[in-house]
Amino acid sequence: MKLLGIEPPVTDDFPFSLEPYLHRKVWRSSIPQLETLLLSGREIFAKPAGRRKQFTGRVFSSPDDLRHIYGVSRQEPLWCSEVVRWTAEYRVYVVDHLPLAVAHYNGDERVSLDMDMVQTALSAYTSTAPAAYGIDFGVLDTGQTALVEANDGYALGAYQVDSESYATLLYTRWKQLLEKAQSP
Repeated sequence: MKLLGIEPPVTDDFPFSLEPYLHRKVWRSSIPQLETLLLSGREIFAKPAGRRKQFTGRVFSSPDDLRHIYGVSRQEPLWCSEVVRWTAEYRVYVVDHLPLAVAHYNGDERVSLDMDMVQTALSAYTSTAPAAYGIDFGVLDTGQTALVEANDGYALGAYQVDSESYATLLYTRWKQLLEKAQSP
């Protein structure tokens, strides 16, 4: 991106317009704040909030679990959330505000997303979403479909998606980034 003169997009895993679809509390935090919550007996899901993934997001159940982030700067910004139980998780590949493909990546494949709710969430995200992105939804143990996270399409992993849809997503997002970099 630097060689192409493209300013890397701001990481936005939990866009404001999608907060109603989280169905759990999500907040910005830090490693010291995570330690405090764990010492008080809380169980917390935490993941890096920055562009570089310093560790894999996971549930922290006790202070002993901090060993999983040993060596990570205490200044590393985090996303934290209440712990929920997912029965199934899916990635929806979206280009020009339309879902191109839905790929199951975790949990019980027999558990289906509420696609009406997914479409409503996509519509809510339209005004701030990039031209192409992946957005992960899951089904909670309550049966409710909820947002897992949003992912910019410029460097998105492919979860059991056909090559044409994946290539279209990457092409569309990179085209948007290049056009923005070249405009005065």
